[in-house]
Order: sequence, then C-alpha cells, then structure tokens
Amino acid sequence: MLGSKNKDRMSIGADANIAIFTPGTVIAKATYGGGSMEPPEGIDYVIVNGVLTVNKGDLVSAAMPGKVIRRA
Repeated sequence: MLGSKNKDRMSIGADANIAIFTPGTVIAKATYGGGSMEPPEGIDYVIVNGVLTVNKGDLVSAAMPGKVIRRA
C-alpha cells in the first residue's frame, strides 16, 4: 500500500507499526487549522518499529522510533 515491502502486513522481518484500540471509545480531539495538537482519546497502545510509544493511553515521551515516509 505504501510501496514498501516491509509495510502493510504482520510477519517476521516486517516493520511493527500497530495501534490497539476499541472503536467505540476513540474520540478525535485535534482541530486542524486551529492550532490544537491534542492526541485522540481511546487509543490504548501504539507500537512503532517494535517500540511502545503509547502505553495504556499515555504517550511514552522518550520513545521516538518512527521516521517520515515521503512519497516519491
């Protein structure tokens, strides 16, 4: 989907980018253009490149494992 052989599937050797949430509890709080960068509520866990970045709904501030993917 993104043009990378290590994205868009879960398997050995693939990048581990996973969000764990309950659909009925997610609330978007961002107001694009209004300057608010509030994270959404209801997303319990996020794993980026195998590193836990959201734990029990709280941002793990020291974790910065991701990188920008630019479209060619």
